[in-house]
Amino acid sequence: MLGWLFDEARKRGHDFKDMAAELGVTYGYINQLRTGVRSPSHISQEMAEATAKYLGCPPIVTKILAGRVKMSDFIAPRESEEDTLDRILRQIQEDPRFDSFCHVTFFNFRSRQKKSLC
Repeated sequence: MLGWLFDEARKRGHDFKDMAAELGVTYGYINQLRTGVRSPSHISQEMAEATAKYLGCPPIVTKILAGRVKMSDFIAPRESEEDTLDRILRQIQEDPRFDSFCHVTFFNFRSRQKKSLC
C-alpha cells in the first residue's frame, strides 16, 4: 500500500507533507508508516478510506495491501471430514423435505455410512 501511495504522490507532484494533508493525517504519521515505526496493518477505517480515495480504488483494496485484511479472510476455515459430514447431516435433518426419512439419528453412523448418505 505504501509503495502505491508514494508512487501516486510522486505522479501528482506531492511531497509527503502534501500527501499527508490530502489524507487528513500528519507528516509525522506518514513518516512513521514509512520508517516502520507504525505498521500499515493497523490503519484506521478513516485512513483506509482516505487512502482509497487518493489512489482511486475501493477501501478493501487498501486494507488488503496494508495487511489489515488478508486474502485468507475470504476463505472458509478448513474443517475435518467428520465435522463436514456432521454439518451436512444436520442440514439434511433440518430440511423439511427430508423429514419423513429422518427417523434415525445419522450421527451414530460410521464414517463410511455418513459419506454414503451425504
